[in-house]
Amino acid sequence: MDSIEKKLPYHIQAYNLIKNDILNHRLLGGDKINESTLSRVFKISRSPVREALRMLERDKLLVNSPYG
Repeated sequence: MDSIEKKLPYHIQAYNLIKNDILNHRLLGGDKINESTLSRVFKISRSPVREALRMLERDKLLVNSPYG
């Protein structure tokens, strides 16, 4: 994964980075995505990561599961 910069809102950047990893098969179907881990990797708070994950769910690129 790449890193976050300050030129765009953090949730948009996180969305683009995660989406890119999905589309380029660095994240595969069945892989678990953890917002705490992503916030540490991107060095941003969990809120923008959470919003990015919601956007990816809306776009049908992620599925929220009660099992993680």
